[in-house]
Amino acid sequence: MVKIALAMQEDFTDPGAVLTRMNRALYGRFELAYVTAVFARIGARGPRLAYASAGHPSPLLVRRDGRVEPLDERGIVLGLMPDAQYSTAIVPDLGPGDRLVLYTDGLTEAERTDGEFFGDRELHRVLAAGRSQPVASFVTALMGTTGEWVGGPFTDDVTVVAVDWS
Repeated sequence: MVKIALAMQEDFTDPGAVLTRMNRALYGRFELAYVTAVFARIGARGPRLAYASAGHPSPLLVRRDGRVEPLDERGIVLGLMPDAQYSTAIVPDLGPGDRLVLYTDGLTEAERTDGEFFGDRELHRVLAAGRSQPVASFVTALMGTTGEWVGGPFTDDVTVVAVDWS
């Protein structure tokens, strides 16, 4: 249903508007369920990054100096309220060496056998430490580090998307 709601979109220029329309399409279609999402538009002209969020973990911007900045534009999950509106946030100051990381909550909620979650603090540490790695190697290393933390298979889905600016 989510894929269909996205495929129905005719204009992808405003991420907040995309999520608003998707929310309307999904409202009432789930019983006791909802969808989280981040929609980001990366452009070569105009704003380099525009995004909107619907109950999803905040995208993280890892600056070339290793600082990790959460992108905190927030919105309610999709499909819960028919008239929910989503705002578009713009990140105008991206530069060479910056990295955008989007991920599902299965990453930060990965749990060790002692019950401790991987969490935001550990994620930020790994992001900063891996900043100099090429993006593909970085994602592989992040998944490996998280897998070692868990010590076995993940109990939730884990997705990571990383994009470098050059």
